Amino acid sequence: MAPYTPVNYGLLKDAVASDLRDPLYKTFTKAQVGALVNEGIAEMDRIRPWERYVFLAFTYPSLVVTVDAQQVITVEVQSEDNGSWSLVPECSHTLPGIAQDGWDQWGDTLFLPQRMTLAVGMEFRALVYAQRDPLKNDTDVPTFLDMTDEEVVRCYARWTALEALLHDRTLYQQWQTQANNSDVSPTQLLQMAGNFKQEWTDLRKRALRLRRVM
Repeated sequence: MAPYTPVNYGLLKDAVASDLRDPLYKTFTKAQVGALVNEGIAEMDRIRPWERYVFLAFTYPSLVVTVDAQQVITVEVQSEDNGSWSLVPECSHTLPGIAQDGWDQWGDTLFLPQRMTLAVGMEFRALVYAQRDPLKNDTDVPTFLDMTDEEVVRCYARWTALEALLHDRTLYQQWQTQANNSDVSPTQLLQMAGNFKQEWTDLRKRALRLRRVM
């Protein structure tokens, strides 16, 4: 099986528009569909946290560095002898002060243990839950690791859009006439929205990725 390759933002919007039976953007504008896609990406951050390693650029001899992550999971230091990585202990918060006996995170700031001595050339990395960036340009490629990630975003986007049609009669009438959906009655739309909601509920349970116990 060929490895998964995520589509770019433009193609992802086109796919969602087709899901909504509005491929020519007669009802939902490209900007609106793009917003739905980014809402789906934000939702995916909640149910499918993204683990990745980031290298920490400590400036000798400072023990403080900015880290772009929702949450730091582990911090590791590389051995100068054989290049292997070993864990830096996490702060136990049993001693007074900040990061006395281990690393600690406050917002986007990471503190190494105060008793740790840095040396020039020491390498540190952190395993983190990273934030997926919202997409802006049509050529932007989302951080999807597999097809399930793409399915989550598309499923969330179409369910949210159908909910909007249900609650906005003017938007629904525009979708009926301009997007050539005159064959869809309000009752059928309600059924479609129900199907999309159930599809999203089922996929959300199946795609859920639990965070590590810290």
